[in-house]
Amino acid sequence: MKFLWLSVFTLFISSSFEEDGKRFKLYKRQWDLDGKTVQNEVTMGITSVNSKRHCASLCTTNSVCISFFFNTESHACKLVDKQINSSDTLVDEIHSLYYETNICCRYVPTPTPTGIPRLAVAQGSVITMFNYNGTSVLTINTQVRAMFYHPFQERLYLGTNPLTSVNLNGTDERTHGSTYTGTLMALEIDMYDDNIYMSVSNYLVERLAPDGVLKNIANNVDVYKPRQNRLDTVNSVLYWADEALQTVKSVTSDGASTVKTLFTSRKVVWGMDIDFNERKIYWCAKSTGEVWVFDVSTATNTKLVPNGGSVSGSCSGLRLYNDYIYLIYYRLNYIEKRHKNGSLAAKILEGQISASTTKYFAIVE
Repeated sequence: MKFLWLSVFTLFISSSFEEDGKRFKLYKRQWDLDGKTVQNEVTMGITSVNSKRHCASLCTTNSVCISFFFNTESHACKLVDKQINSSDTLVDEIHSLYYETNICCRYVPTPTPTGIPRLAVAQGSVITMFNYNGTSVLTINTQVRAMFYHPFQERLYLGTNPLTSVNLNGTDERTHGSTYTGTLMALEIDMYDDNIYMSVSNYLVERLAPDGVLKNIANNVDVYKPRQNRLDTVNSVLYWADEALQTVKSVTSDGASTVKTLFTSRKVVWGMDIDFNERKIYWCAKSTGEVWVFDVSTATNTKLVPNGGSVSGSCSGLRLYNDYIYLIYYRLNYIEKRHKNGSLAAKILEGQISASTTKYFAIVE
């Protein structure tokens, strides 16, 4: 079973609507203020949190807050009661990112993030979810290759056949749609309309609507062995990595556009995630374990790992979270946490997971 991460709040972090007297907001990152912040006397409050989504939730619950800064290095969360512009006094603060209310909002339930990441690891036919400190908090006895954490629903969607989902204590199982043909390799969900996007081994990229209707959204000649997918909810585009064609491709989520090939890797892509803010695709190769980043703006691939050193094992999963790269290697008994320049930040769950049966993982906030 595979948890497909879950760092889904790259652009959209919360939502905006009225329910039970509470106001929730949708935030969007502003590019021009990256690495800057406001002077402390302008902010409403400063605290330390573990993710930008957690920082957004604090701003959401404050009726005066309309923008915030989150520092990915220090985890400082600064709440602001105005939208900042170029005429405001700003100070340099590396790793500080600015978010403000997005004028185009969708109506969805608010998430209740803890700000503390958990790691879900598939080992054979058992899924174990660990707290970041290594404590086991959930075990699910089933075997699939794909999972998705829906933060608004706080449910894990499992790549069973048909698809099922459970809440975070493993109970309240629900079935979604009917039986499909093939082996599910990846799934993502549009959390604003609950359409499920599936990469299936029998040469299909499909959309499963909430009413159970399944639709092929990519031309069969453009799909061979889709293994990973990633949904851009802002622009309604689905991306996927094709293991056999050694490519990363995209199509609009309604299937109306022609399929685009972003790049051909000449390597088997097994792990893939996208930073939509930076317009960069991070991916890892199956047999070599190399980690690469593709810059969409310049159409160039740059190898991040190894930087002069060897890579052991075969990379089978890659996810982004809090501006770090998380990697799992078949034949290694730990998960790697790397900076976006490729340097190793930490080894996680070392000795607590099996090197011989571990292939897939997810990050659940």
